[in-house]
Amino acid sequence: PGASLEGDLAYPDTPPVPPAFVCSSPGDVSPLATGFGSLPEGFVSALRQARECGLRIRTVVLNSRGQWLVSTDEQVAFAANLPGPMQVVLDDYRVDGRGIDAADVAENGAWMVVSGGNFDHAGLSARAVQRVQAAVSTGRSLLSFSFGSGNQGRWALVDRNGTVDGENLPQSLVRVIEDLPAARRRAHQLRFHPAGGWILLTDGRWFATNGIPNGVLTNLEGVRRQNRNIDHVAFLGSQADYTIVSNGVETARPGDPLWVFENNVANAGTSIWDRMRANNVTGLSIALVRDNQIAWARGYGLRVSDEPESYVLSDTTFNAASISKPIAAFGALQLVEAGAMSLTEEGVLEDLEPLFSRRADRRAYQDAVRPERSNLAQVLQHCAAFCYRYTPNCTSGSGGGAGQYNVNAAIPTLTEIILGSGNGVASDGRNRQVIRTGNPGIMVSYTSANYMLVQGLIEVHGGGFLNHMGALLRNIGMTNSTYRTPYPDRSAGNHARGHLDHVTTSVFARHEMAAASLVSTPVDIAKFVIAVNRRGQSLLSPEMVDLYLGKNPAATVFCSRTVNNTMALGIRHQLNNRSWGGNEVFWHGGLHNGYRTRMVGLPERSAGLVVFMTGDVTSADGLYGEIRASILAAYF
Repeated sequence: PGASLEGDLAYPDTPPVPPAFVCSSPGDVSPLATGFGSLPEGFVSALRQARECGLRIRTVVLNSRGQWLVSTDEQVAFAANLPGPMQVVLDDYRVDGRGIDAADVAENGAWMVVSGGNFDHAGLSARAVQRVQAAVSTGRSLLSFSFGSGNQGRWALVDRNGTVDGENLPQSLVRVIEDLPAARRRAHQLRFHPAGGWILLTDGRWFATNGIPNGVLTNLEGVRRQNRNIDHVAFLGSQADYTIVSNGVETARPGDPLWVFENNVANAGTSIWDRMRANNVTGLSIALVRDNQIAWARGYGLRVSDEPESYVLSDTTFNAASISKPIAAFGALQLVEAGAMSLTEEGVLEDLEPLFSRRADRRAYQDAVRPERSNLAQVLQHCAAFCYRYTPNCTSGSGGGAGQYNVNAAIPTLTEIILGSGNGVASDGRNRQVIRTGNPGIMVSYTSANYMLVQGLIEVHGGGFLNHMGALLRNIGMTNSTYRTPYPDRSAGNHARGHLDHVTTSVFARHEMAAASLVSTPVDIAKFVIAVNRRGQSLLSPEMVDLYLGKNPAATVFCSRTVNNTMALGIRHQLNNRSWGGNEVFWHGGLHNGYRTRMVGLPERSAGLVVFMTGDVTSADGLYGEIRASILAAYF
């Protein structure tokens, strides 16, 4: 059995070996070395002595043959069963009073040691030798080197820039490594577990995958919740024999706004991880825009609550939900600028009649939706007097949300959904037939019903909805986004599942595509924010973007009574938003079963924020409010 996080290391009840390190006076470090299972007595003694001396533990090596090494800044202790040539090298460093930057020894006898500009090794591949020498010769040296277990020819290193390199690395690890630059994370150690898993330590977070015992992850979390750095993890065997080493509490970085944001959420001195737990949010992904560039994009939590290694990364996709609407509206305005349809002329919905091949269906559409006096601008603005038939009171300010459809059911046509016929009835049994409810241009009644009509207009005038919107997404650079439904990659391993109280929700198709089917990432939505901040980025004219936002002319030109005067042509906008420090802001949100999404742009500040979450809507809204306050405090 292992010791508690606050207790001593566990080791066999035999007399300890002589002290491994000499300390004439206490150092200024408060290392914590926590051991679990049966660890070599000398190894335990070395870690304990470093702690008692207050010495920073610089390097920790342990393998399944019981071979070990522990180094502080100026001293090194090691097992008597290390390879002879390696012991000779280490003895020289011990006599000279030099510490070890990075070292490892493999079960097959291969080894390497780096100290300053010196590099000694045996059994390394030519690629590994080349890579280590390159780091040492340029003064970057190493923070970590690790051999993979078995005969995979696997190795990995971390240099002082936080760059990770290696050979025969598992794809799950490669994905995390590739995400580090976007997340602005610096790695400092990578270790392979004897059973084949791996664990990567970075500033403020670790990543691990299959083969790492759950107990390791639980105890890592326990150390982090003490606000301590996690500097080293070392494994002895294929079971739960391991140690976690921390050199002290995490150093505050008040000059780093990203650190301030993550560790002072809602100005309450609590971390983003603590606030996720408090708000029952399983997965969280954030992208911040500054100077119309993506400053950073970080994922937190898990894609699936009961899969410990399913980390949310910056390219993890979520259901964007109703953020689908403002991007579809942008695409519709492209067709207006191209002259394919009018924004202000009445009768635009007559253009949908060719979609209804049967005379009876065309007559049903005419009876339910036409004749009408609304124009496209009013449809985009949700004040064209339409809603879904199932909504109890279409004039209450909400005319109903998009439906959820069984992924294995027959795919309904656009016309079936508009008419609420055939396969167009959603899995909840509610009839989402689009109906006319009154006079257009009077009051916003927010509803996905309007965007079924927008979808139809883009289908007719844009060469197909998916074709036109796919081109727009590509032109913006939204490479991880699609309106296609059911989302083809929902089971491919990088899609966040919806969660309610940390239990996964069912997967649905969203055939009301313009209203609700977009799958995306905060990074991709941030690219859309930047395009709007830049007044269209050549995808729309600046004048059309002003119209889109309701700036010129004002939104009330098309709808005399908007909700808080914020709803423009598919997106909300205010020139002076108190929640964002009095800045000009455009925004939209989204809600699916188990998902909550938010998008904000600040054109005058060339800034923006996109937050995707999985969890209960009320709790997720609470967390979003805290995130917004923390971002404002840290960056604005």
